[in-house]
Amino acid sequence: MKEGLYILPVFLIFMVILNSCEEKKPVEAGFEDQESMTIYDYMVENEEEYSSFLSILEAGEVDKTLSAYNPYGVNYTLFLPGNDAIEEFIQTSDRFSTLDDFLKDRDYSSDFSQY
Repeated sequence: MKEGLYILPVFLIFMVILNSCEEKKPVEAGFEDQESMTIYDYMVENEEEYSSFLSILEAGEVDKTLSAYNPYGVNYTLFLPGNDAIEEFIQTSDRFSTLDDFLKDRDYSSDFSQY
């Protein structure tokens, strides 16, 4: 009878060890409706709302960075200002009176779009 009590724990330990030796394949999310889109692609698709910021990105030569493929979706976040926000910023600015003035200052455009 005592021998029967030892067989069950030994069997369970054996099964746990055997199961833990299997190589597990990583689970990949592959949603059928998932779109591969960069931040830049999103802005171009919604250009009506973000055309001012697109112009600033191009003037500051940051548009290539945001159009790069980012397979893991890490390392940067963009708080995307719409045209109304850019217009309000320019109106309250002591430095610029129009979007064209803003775009002529390439260094500021680059700094603005990065920070």
